[in-house]
Amino acid sequence: VDFCVDILAPGFTLIPENFVLPASTNRRDYLGTDTMQVHGKSGSVGSVTVGGPPNRQVIIYDKRAEVIKHHKLQWWKIWQANLERLIDQGQDVPVAHLDHTDRTVSQVWRVEFRAFKRLLKDRWDIRTWEDLFDRIGDLFRETGELIRYCDPAAGDTNRARWPNHPLWEVACAEINDDLEEMRAGVDPQVMKEV
Repeated sequence: VDFCVDILAPGFTLIPENFVLPASTNRRDYLGTDTMQVHGKSGSVGSVTVGGPPNRQVIIYDKRAEVIKHHKLQWWKIWQANLERLIDQGQDVPVAHLDHTDRTVSQVWRVEFRAFKRLLKDRWDIRTWEDLFDRIGDLFRETGELIRYCDPAAGDTNRARWPNHPLWEVACAEINDDLEEMRAGVDPQVMKEV
C-alpha cells in the first residue's frame, strides 16, 4: 500500500544524513534522477529511500525531475490546479504560478510511505479490505513517527532529539488528515490480541 504527498518546496535540499530512523532500517541514496547509489561523491541528492520490502519504506525524491525526465506533463496541470485552490482558500503559498522551466519556483518533492506484506499482515493484522480501511491511517501515522526527516539541532549529537524538518511536518500532517477516517487509534499489538 502506497500513499504519497507532493510538496512545493523551492529551495529545499535533501540531505540523507538528516534522517532519523530505527537502527535496523536501511537507507539508499541516489544522485540526481539516476539510480546510482551515493558513495561519498559530490553532487545533489535527488532521492533517499529508507527501509524496503517486506516491511515499511519511506522515499523522498525530486518529483519535478522525474516529471521532466519522463515527460509526465499532466502533473504540471494537477499541481497548478491545487496551487490555485490553495490561493483561493487564502493559504500562504511560496509561488502563485509554476514555471516548469524555472527550478527555483517549481521544485516539487514527493514524500511516499509504503507498507509491505509483513508489516501489513504480521504486525498490523491487516488481511482484508475492511482491516485496511480501519487501520492504514494508524500504520502510516506510526511510520511518520518511527522514520523522520529532521533539522539537525546545533550542538546536539543525539539525533533522536532533533526536531522534524518543516517538509516532514507538512507530509505527515497531510497523510494524517487524509487518512483520519482510516484510523482505529489502537496499538497493533492490542488489535492482534483481540
